[in-house]
Amino acid sequence: MSRAGQRVLAWLLAGLAVCALGACEQPREPLLLVLLPPGSEQARPDVEQRGVLELMALRLRALRGIGVHVDPAGCELRGASHTLRIVRRHSEVSDITATELRDCADSRSYQETFIHPRNAPRDWSHAVAWWVALQLRRPAPRPRTGATLDERSMAAWLAALGHLQQRNGDSVGRARELLREVVEAQPEFADGHAELAITELLSTEYGLQPLEAGLARAAAAVDAALALDADNGIAHAARGLASMMRGQYRRAELQLLQAHRLEPGHDAIQLWLGNALLYGGQPRAAQPWLESAATINPGLVAARISLGEAHCLAGDEAACDAFLATPAASPMQSYVSALLRAHRGEHAAVHAALTRDPPAVDPDWVRGLREDCCLAAGLDECMPAPPQPPARPLEADLWLLDLGLAGALPPARSDPALADELRAEIARLRAGNVQLAVLDAFDACLDAGRVDDPALARLLQCPSDAAPAL
Repeated sequence: MSRAGQRVLAWLLAGLAVCALGACEQPREPLLLVLLPPGSEQARPDVEQRGVLELMALRLRALRGIGVHVDPAGCELRGASHTLRIVRRHSEVSDITATELRDCADSRSYQETFIHPRNAPRDWSHAVAWWVALQLRRPAPRPRTGATLDERSMAAWLAALGHLQQRNGDSVGRARELLREVVEAQPEFADGHAELAITELLSTEYGLQPLEAGLARAAAAVDAALALDADNGIAHAARGLASMMRGQYRRAELQLLQAHRLEPGHDAIQLWLGNALLYGGQPRAAQPWLESAATINPGLVAARISLGEAHCLAGDEAACDAFLATPAASPMQSYVSALLRAHRGEHAAVHAALTRDPPAVDPDWVRGLREDCCLAAGLDECMPAPPQPPARPLEADLWLLDLGLAGALPPARSDPALADELRAEIARLRAGNVQLAVLDAFDACLDAGRVDDPALARLLQCPSDAAPAL
């Protein structure tokens, strides 16, 4: 057994002894561990530094009883109990990961150095997280085993994780290139395939490839990951994200719950689970998941955006107004704000804004929202699209102004079974606390065959006293 293996075995035995004495019981008060960004004196590229922080934050957030923030404030951060600094460097023959864990209460520090031969595959992140858990006397699973990475692939992996944190089209595209290199060089690395699946899906959101191509490539990457590791949480999460992109939110919810059980501390999985509930019509049920994701990772901008959506869709007017008044920090926030304003009835203003300055997200999203707003606003340039046959079973999608259900209205007028199904879906949305005027328009169209609001009448292509049938 190598020295590293002997050390891990010693830690395992020590951990078992500590737990045998009862010291691994969950404390009443959780700890807040502040992960310190690397100092500017390090020569590693910034993107790789971000990757190191992201990888370690993922591992540490999986530990029970430990909250993790990435913040240079260290012990000055309110509530901080410990800080952790990680410094990685290479010698001619070794890959060296040095750690320092400091207690904010008394400034005591604990150091450990992880050394691997530079020419050997390795994964230091699980071992570091396990060592931290033992020092803090927190429950921790045994470090994962399985395929690890050589030096070149590890550098590409860390850089890809760093790029993904920036969440713009260029960074997602670069992350996809790097992850493709990783899985080509080391096809036995399950995490690489899983993250590649996520990146293929994100690439469609930023218009880097068509949806169907992204779904197909993501499915192949998920299959490769699960063939290597059937319990890979990110791979299961990718399946849920793909279902969401198909508008299958209830299916996505089940897939993401499975991913959460496998990786309970993963902030992005909690975000996506919250989004599955949100866009499936349960904004109140979504809020705890979104709040948890934002709490365990305060830098996760997407969680704050989704929380703003949840407030707006649930009718929390003050919180919604505050979110819409916040300057957009990303293309996704720009698009989401436009979508929410359209749900509020600001169709002409949203159409003009999307025409003037379209956000850099999936062009199909922008085009679809712009066309819907154009139709609802009654602009001369707009022609209603032919109603699409309804998918069965009916499932609403709050990502769409007509909830994806308008196509069911014409046949529902002559099909009592479909009408009942449509009424049941509208009732389900109300039970989930969705507060949107379009729900009343559906009821009016089903009950009276007419809609008073001309904009909603045009959107649903239902007759109105103020807007003739389209």
